Amino acid sequence: MTTEEIVRITPQVVKDVLRRQAKDSEETEYTGPERRKTRRWPFPATAELRLDDDNATEQWFATCRDLSTTGMGVSTERHFEPGTRLAVSLHLPEATLYGPAVVRYCVDTPRGFMTGVDFCFD
Repeated sequence: MTTEEIVRITPQVVKDVLRRQAKDSEETEYTGPERRKTRRWPFPATAELRLDDDNATEQWFATCRDLSTTGMGVSTERHFEPGTRLAVSLHLPEATLYGPAVVRYCVDTPRGFMTGVDFCFD
């Protein structure tokens, strides 16, 4: 992977990724209960999470379940407290997206934890 394929997460980058995904898939927009300001789309991908701290060395792998221009839902094996700042990387075939995020919720499920994060666009 070249450095051109490592891209900071912005609303426009996510819109472009979702647009490409929609062209290549028959997936439709999530239609369940919705409290979000922006639409979310089913989006299976591998994600990496670590604490957003220059000294953080521990990282965790997660599975992205859905993606929107403002955040994503991921399945994790670790519980994260709401308000925790994370550095996230979302690995796609064509690029890796990275940037800071904050945990909004983390609920226990039979397969681990469902964690919702908002991207931080500073």
